[in-house]
Amino acid sequence: GAQPDSDEQPDTPDRVLRFESNLAYPTTWRLRLEDVGKWTFCGTLREHRESELRDAILTFMLDGGEGTAREIAKELGKREGDVSENLKQLVEQGEIEVESVKTGGRPMSVYRAKTSQPDEPFQPDHQAEKSQGKLIDLQDLGGRWGFSAHNPTPRG
Repeated sequence: GAQPDSDEQPDTPDRVLRFESNLAYPTTWRLRLEDVGKWTFCGTLREHRESELRDAILTFMLDGGEGTAREIAKELGKREGDVSENLKQLVEQGEIEVESVKTGGRPMSVYRAKTSQPDEPFQPDHQAEKSQGKLIDLQDLGGRWGFSAHNPTPRG
């Protein structure tokens, strides 16, 4: 049989838009194609990654997982510092709970899903909801940066 072209990218609705100009710092955004000509703004690449990590942690815990930041990071294949930061935020937001467990030495913080169930079940964030599903018009985006669809040269 014929081998698929190794240069082909997976067919996903997610795209990255990078804006470069001599007049401004380079900026990169994550977009999702919803329909023909309909794009959803998903935030910066960093915001998108943070949202995916938050969703992964909550899904792990709702599936019965628990542990220290180090154990959860290892299970998810993520950096311990990033997981720890997200866990602290999730505790502050009341999404999960933490228990201090005494060991032979220093106590460990063990994170788990809350034992009382929330009114609404967890739904993954998918960043689009986080950004309130902001639809963007690429012509409008260009207009804010001094470009127009008819004149690709910056104004001003």
